[in-house]
Amino acid sequence: MKKTAYFLAMSRGKLFDDMALVQGIERRVDCRGRLDVFPQEPPPSNHPIFDCQNVVMTAHTSGWSPDRQVRLIEVFAENVRRYAAGCP
Repeated sequence: MKKTAYFLAMSRGKLFDDMALVQGIERRVDCRGRLDVFPQEPPPSNHPIFDCQNVVMTAHTSGWSPDRQVRLIEVFAENVRRYAAGCP
């Protein structure tokens, strides 16, 4: 990666090697990471990623918006309705 690049993980955590990311960040002071997902969620409390100064981690909420809670409740209610009706 270029020195000015950011590593962003917002899809599925198993798509990247978390230890390789830690090693890359430890070797390069200007390397940065933004993680909304992790190969193992939550990462263990002793994971070395927590010692990396240039990493920002979010709680798998990169899709947050002011209407998020309303949408989550609507999806949940629809899933309960489908389950009760025997639908997929």
